[in-house]
Amino acid sequence: MEEIGIYVHIPFCVSKCLYCDFLSGKSDYDERKLYTAAIVKEIDNFNIPWNEYKVKTLFFGGGTPSLLETELFDDIVTSLIKKFSFKKNIEFTVECNPGTVSKDKVDFYRQSGVNRISFGLQSANDKELERLGRIHKFRDFERSFDLVFNSGIENINADIMSSLPCQTVSDYKRTLQKVLDFPIRHISSYSLIIEEGTPFYIMNEKGTLKLPDEDEERDMYYMTETLLNEKGFNRYEISNYAMPGYECEHNKIYWQRGNYIGFGAGAASLMDDVRYSNVRDVKKYIENPCGYDGIEKLSLNDRMAEYMFLGMRMMSGVSISMFRQLFGTDMMNVYREPIDKHIKEGLLYMGNDRLRLTKKGIDLSNYVFCDFLVG
Repeated sequence: MEEIGIYVHIPFCVSKCLYCDFLSGKSDYDERKLYTAAIVKEIDNFNIPWNEYKVKTLFFGGGTPSLLETELFDDIVTSLIKKFSFKKNIEFTVECNPGTVSKDKVDFYRQSGVNRISFGLQSANDKELERLGRIHKFRDFERSFDLVFNSGIENINADIMSSLPCQTVSDYKRTLQKVLDFPIRHISSYSLIIEEGTPFYIMNEKGTLKLPDEDEERDMYYMTETLLNEKGFNRYEISNYAMPGYECEHNKIYWQRGNYIGFGAGAASLMDDVRYSNVRDVKKYIENPCGYDGIEKLSLNDRMAEYMFLGMRMMSGVSISMFRQLFGTDMMNVYREPIDKHIKEGLLYMGNDRLRLTKKGIDLSNYVFCDFLVG
């Protein structure tokens, strides 16, 4: 029986951060209740041959899933258990905003089978958090982390951002050091991207957003790997670091082009090389949660390109023999020109049945990946 991952999107937040372009927004209890009922309906009416698959990972993302009341969370989990077959000891992740969890809620999560929590910390500097429009302070993260860890859930991730407004290299180093004082198992580190349509985009266009320069941004980038490696973290994907045995299995499904199902507004699914996209508008989704906004049968070129540029996000790279097994042709027959080019430039390494980015190639990954978009 083939394994799959399930993603549940909870698009609600206390307030929207100034840099965020995700599908998220404010809500009241009535809307959350209607939205939960819509997800349950979508799950109940899911008609892809689900009985041929076994769930290996379950991920509640957002938004802020920890805003969802426990009875609503339970409705969704119960409907999933009724519909799908689950492996024993699945990875079950819930994204949480520091300050939105209580001891009762954490205990409920653990009793529900949650064994991994991902905190959207972003910074350990309260002034930086305020500039981002975050609702929490670092002390909220400290309290929330202790609640989760003391409950017996030890697989905890923290999202951290660099290149923030007015942030110095030493500011970022202090954030890393503070986070590493905790018995944390996984860290996702991202550089701030100014997305169109956000308040930060408008501020940047007006010249009122003071961002670190390129040299400072690069120093922060290199510092991340150096400090985390010293503490025993392994960089297994461009932006993700884990202690041994704590890699995020759910995200690896995406990078390795496994099958996954998404429930909720804006969620996407990939089943047997067909991509399904749910309607993004929350109100429209509540009205009709069972229709797709788009269905795309991926071409052979699409599948090969995704295999390359998603797989090479991981430090282990992609398997040459698996490419042949999946697509019926040799990798070099399709991508000889970009592979030879980037090996010559020192950006790719080929050996032991793997093609992967070099250290230099990781720094220039977007440049490398662009050459695999057209197969």
